[in-house]
Amino acid sequence: MKRNFTLTSVLLAVFIAMPCIAGAQEEALTITNHNDRTTLVNGNKVTRVESAPANALGTSSGTSLMKAWSDGTTESDILIDEDFSAFTAGTTNEPDSNLLASYYYSPGMYIDESLTKDGQWAGNYVYSAGGAVALLSPTSYSPSTLFTPLGDYSGDLTITFKIKALEDADLYVDICVGGYSECSNADVKDGDAWYSMRIYASQGWKQVTFMASNYSADNDGFIEFLNYGSVVIDDVKITTTANFLASPNILDITDYTGTSFTANWEPVRKAYNYYLNLFEKVYTSDGDVTYSFDFEDVEADGTGMPEELTISASADTLVAEGLGSDSTKALILHDGDTITFPYNLGIYKDISMWFHLYDPDPYGGDYSWLNTTVAVEVQDISGDWSSLATVNTYSFLDGKSLSLANLLKYGSFYCFRLVISDLPDYDYIAIDDISVTTGRSAELEEVFGENSFNYTGYDLVYYDKTSETSYTFTDLDPDTEYFYSVRTHYLYDYSDYKYNRVFGVADPIATEASDITDTSYTANWEAGSRSTGFTVNNYGVTCLTEDTTYYVLLSEDFSGITEDITWSTDPTDPDEWYLDEVMSLDEYTSLPGWTALGVAMSVGMFGAPYDYSGYYVMTPEIYFGNNTTFYMYVKAYGTAGDGLVMYVGDKVSGAYFSAYDDDGNGIIDATYVFSCPNERDYVKFYTLDGGAFLIDDVVIMQDLSAGALIHTYLSTADVDSDVLSYTFDGIDFAAYEDYAYSVQAYLSEDGDYAESNFSDYCYVNGEALEKSIETGITSVESLQQDAIYEVARYTIDGKRITGKVKGINIVRMSDGSVKKMVVR
Repeated sequence: MKRNFTLTSVLLAVFIAMPCIAGAQEEALTITNHNDRTTLVNGNKVTRVESAPANALGTSSGTSLMKAWSDGTTESDILIDEDFSAFTAGTTNEPDSNLLASYYYSPGMYIDESLTKDGQWAGNYVYSAGGAVALLSPTSYSPSTLFTPLGDYSGDLTITFKIKALEDADLYVDICVGGYSECSNADVKDGDAWYSMRIYASQGWKQVTFMASNYSADNDGFIEFLNYGSVVIDDVKITTTANFLASPNILDITDYTGTSFTANWEPVRKAYNYYLNLFEKVYTSDGDVTYSFDFEDVEADGTGMPEELTISASADTLVAEGLGSDSTKALILHDGDTITFPYNLGIYKDISMWFHLYDPDPYGGDYSWLNTTVAVEVQDISGDWSSLATVNTYSFLDGKSLSLANLLKYGSFYCFRLVISDLPDYDYIAIDDISVTTGRSAELEEVFGENSFNYTGYDLVYYDKTSETSYTFTDLDPDTEYFYSVRTHYLYDYSDYKYNRVFGVADPIATEASDITDTSYTANWEAGSRSTGFTVNNYGVTCLTEDTTYYVLLSEDFSGITEDITWSTDPTDPDEWYLDEVMSLDEYTSLPGWTALGVAMSVGMFGAPYDYSGYYVMTPEIYFGNNTTFYMYVKAYGTAGDGLVMYVGDKVSGAYFSAYDDDGNGIIDATYVFSCPNERDYVKFYTLDGGAFLIDDVVIMQDLSAGALIHTYLSTADVDSDVLSYTFDGIDFAAYEDYAYSVQAYLSEDGDYAESNFSDYCYVNGEALEKSIETGITSVESLQQDAIYEVARYTIDGKRITGKVKGINIVRMSDGSVKKMVVR
């Protein structure tokens, strides 16, 4: 269920929450966001992510049925082979002064595709250098960047290039996934997904070779050259060999019905085909499971160690007397050791232990224990490990309890581990009294399909296979929880299992409204399978009687933001609030449904503050189904050179703020044309570089034909899964010809959230729909005869059908009358 807040309540909450900040600094954990994303225009780096096989079914990395003979010859695919020979302007000693790519200035971040051989490169502060490319950073803290074309860079990569510095520089080579605007580091075996080097102008040309095993088969992958300083790069060549196969990048499931769903994934460059596995989650407990470990029955060498714990230790002594809580036994860990806590397919609910960093002379020695890092890593359902937090070991020079429970709010985790590094040889960490509570324990059991093949000697067990990038599983039990995996196949190699939870909710069906009065009506619907609640939207409906250009679907000037709300009257000095809850703007906008994360405002304007936390402003739902394009006029203020991103559906568009004074303040005041990716959608506003912005005015328009139905969003209600109706009050048929509603089911469980598609619109009286059919679809006069009979049938959204379709059918009779029929 979504939570919305008014501006007043959110601002009050900020003041109430502020005293908690000081208290948080005393915690023994430093939180790092495991879902971090790199904003490339700032060169920020995300936490490195390591990959490990899932605990559910152990597998090795990249399974092969046969090893081919070798005489020392290797065979590699050439992904990039670019000599920049079309970059003719300038020289390698004096690059051309005209920008080839820039985030902030013309011509934008994309390099003219005619200048490169292997696709469209991109970057920032990129220049031509006489048959080479120059990366010239404008300041010591502003990087210049160069991105290879988007593609699948998985496999054993070899990256080679020539480079020389025009001035001393620091260069980073990053292996990235996720696209240019929002990305993360790739999953690279045994190391970081980046390489760094210091280059001196006195060294001249250098040849660089960078090798890595990239397990991320993302079609939006790329290699980033990020530079602080001035360098010239030439002869970039990227090759990969098929020594292993990366698992495909899994996309969201579609067409979930309860008894079927469609799995989707991106193609992998080397794949012959894809092997599907299906698993049932079978619970092995009736409720939560708690594990307790005190090591009193464990011998010094580890004999008797509980099987639920996995210990990677470097010393022969694993358990020692007198070092635990109350001088009892304790587990002893040294530098490089790891402890992995129980895994049972249940989500962690609580975890704590007694923890002691022991140094024989902590305050009189060399303080080397200050360099010790104990990383808290977590595992998701796919089996990937990621860094979530670090233990501030200095808090535990005297043994005391350590709770990791506050980390559980950052996601749904199936396993935890502690990884110890930089611990001095004469120090150790003692752990005792471990307590772990998870949800219901479970196992995954293989499900075999009609085309299943089980050849365990070669690790070849599968449900079915396909050469496509989607597969529909059918004949499922709606009350069973399923998992699936997609494995890539090439010759004798197979990628690892990556487990994906089948998490979806079936579409509800809107049925005929009831209890219709002049001021209210009751919306009704039938539930699909597996939901925890429903969202039902209320719309005002109008039928357009004549062709209209630039019909206004939404117009907002934020005039509700007055002097009573904010002290700011200058868009260059906005009133900013840093919030982490989505808030409603209904009290301050002409149409309901506007939402925002973060607050920036000035009188008559609203936007988002300066930050990198994903702050945004979003419109109400807008019905775009009457045309394939729409216009949007925007007047907004921000930082000159920063970009205002306008995100619609899965389409990202943007415009740069043009400077209007000498202080770096920028403005956008223009009309743009957009394609409509979906029938119903939102427009989301944020900035490319995370800068603050304010919207002064926004108008969304379409060219519409007679008969078009205008659906104006008015309100939303959320109800529980056992409620199949809702009464909307405040109805005014003088304001709108008709009303309509649409229902969406949602499922919230174990930290996951899924939404169904919205149902077709169900019209309350059908008058606007009747006018639309008559005006926009067909003329009834030519169809009238003496006998009255059915002449046409339409779905609830006006689409012509040839027979009965489940749901509400609109039937046009030969006498011109219109009937609504519910087909079950």
